[in-house]
Amino acid sequence: MNRKVLCMTYREHTAGQPTNAPVINAEACQGDCYAYDDVLKARDEIWTVDLLRTVMGKLITMHSGICGNANYRLGIDLDDSYGIYIGTFLHFGALETCCADTIDGVVAMLSDITGRYFASDAYKADMARDPGKGRAACAYGEDHALWGWMIRASGVDLAPLGGSVERAINLLSQPGLLAT
Repeated sequence: MNRKVLCMTYREHTAGQPTNAPVINAEACQGDCYAYDDVLKARDEIWTVDLLRTVMGKLITMHSGICGNANYRLGIDLDDSYGIYIGTFLHFGALETCCADTIDGVVAMLSDITGRYFASDAYKADMARDPGKGRAACAYGEDHALWGWMIRASGVDLAPLGGSVERAINLLSQPGLLAT
């Protein structure tokens, strides 16, 4: 059985959507859709400061490239039967996948995949065709708010991170320490 760990995509909500549309989470509509189920609440993960910094830093870096554009989807699923994380990156109809036995392993692979794509001529051509709405359409706006949301959603023990979400953000997002 697969379990969704992360789904990051942008979708506008419009009035009059069918009432039978699937409900992905219980979040109130904010005009877009960052649809997460168990974000970073991966079973058996031992969240250390370094692991959080690596995973969340890379997710935030990848988010900046896809933010506000419905042509992108970044996902991580966990195959509970085999303990394998499956990473997916959908961009303008093309799908790239990877898998690893740890969340940081699959995030590193997704970071490599998205990094190559964002540096490519294909990315430039895709963005010229449809640049999307960009950061202004993002429910989180700035990275600081996204860090906070991810920390709260991760279920991590805040004690080793300073005891609060704000202190955790300061610790994990220090300039020069962000995972790239």
